Parts: sequence; C-alpha cells; structure tokens
Amino acid sequence: MSERTERTEAQTDLDAPAEAPVPVGAAPIDGVEVPHTGDERVDEVLAGLLDLAGAPLGEHVAVYDAVHRGLRDCLADLEPAPAAGH
Repeated sequence: MSERTERTEAQTDLDAPAEAPVPVGAAPIDGVEVPHTGDERVDEVLAGLLDLAGAPLGEHVAVYDAVHRGLRDCLADLEPAPAAGH
C-alpha cells in the first residue's frame, strides 16, 4: 500500500461521522427513548424528559431545569459529607 493510499484511508476514517453513544439501556415510551441507568432514582428523574413530548416550547426550559435539579440532587447524595473542621 502506498503512502498516498494510507493517507486517503486514514482521512476517510476521520471524515466518517461518529456513531451516537448507545445508552446503557433504553425503552421506548410513546415513541420516545428513555434511558435506563440501573439507578431507580436517576431513571425516575430522567423520565421527566417525557414531559417534553406534549409541552409547548415555552415550557421546555422548566422541564430541563427540573430534570437537571433532580440529577444534581442524586449526585449530591453520592458525595461524601465534608470532614469536620475542614
């Protein structure tokens, strides 16, 4: 294989679109994919994204904010409490 052919093949690989990440698990609900993380609390928070399907565009920010807040709460519960005196 010539150097030119190798460059062409390498460039072709770079030009190829990246594949979308595959969720850990997903189940379609009313045609919408809802990710399943295996953490019941996180899955419940993410299910709030289903509210987007029937919501007017003006309400989307509130839905995203609620989901973001819920996910932050889940993460906060995982963080160890700060050591006393620090």
